[in-house]
Amino acid sequence: MYGVGTASSGSAVGVRGKTESNEGTAILGQATSSSGSAKGVVGKTQAPNGYGLYTPNDAKIDGDLDLGGQINQTTQINGDLQVTGTKNFVQAVDTAAGPREVAYTAVEAGKVRTEASDVTEMTDGVAVVDLPDHFSMVTSDDEPLSVQVTPYCGEKVHAQVTDQSTERIVVKDFGDGPNEYTFSYTVKGIRAGFEDEDIVRDV
Repeated sequence: MYGVGTASSGSAVGVRGKTESNEGTAILGQATSSSGSAKGVVGKTQAPNGYGLYTPNDAKIDGDLDLGGQINQTTQINGDLQVTGTKNFVQAVDTAAGPREVAYTAVEAGKVRTEASDVTEMTDGVAVVDLPDHFSMVTSDDEPLSVQVTPYCGEKVHAQVTDQSTERIVVKDFGDGPNEYTFSYTVKGIRAGFEDEDIVRDV
C-alpha cells in the first residue's frame, strides 16, 4: 500500500486508516523478516516544525524505548520525544484485591540529566568510587556535577565529597566518629552534546 499527499500546505493526508471495531486497528505495520533491519512503520517529514509521527492522544509502547540508540524489538526515535502528558512504565502485579497495574512516571528536569547511583563503603575514612564507564561516555565534562552522599550510620559522621569527575568521586570523613560505614551516593550530570538545550521555547 502506498499513499501520497501532494498538497504543499495544509493538512494533507497520504494514508488514512479507520476502524469502528472496539478491538480493531486502523493501521498495522508489520515487518516479518527474521533478519536485517526491517521496519514496521516509518514516519518522515521535511517540514522544519513538523513531526515524523504525531498523535493528539495517548501513545502506548509495549516494549523497550531507547531514544537515539538501539531499541529492543520495538521503537526507535532518532530525535526528540515530546509529550504534553506523562511518560510511564506500567507493570502488571498481583495484589490481594486481584491483578493491578503499577504506573511509574519518568522524572522530569529542566536539564538533560544523566545519573549514576549506588551504595558503597567508607574505609578508614576514605572512599574512592569509580563510576560506571557508560556514565563518563555520555556525560559532559564541561558542566558541573551534582553529588549527594547519604551515610547509613547510627552515630554522628561527617562525610564530605573532596573530588569529583565523570569517572570517579572521592568521599572523606572529617568527623571524630566512626570512619567505616556504608553510604549511598547519587551523581548527576548533563548529557554530552545537550549542554545548551533551551528550556523555555517559542510556540
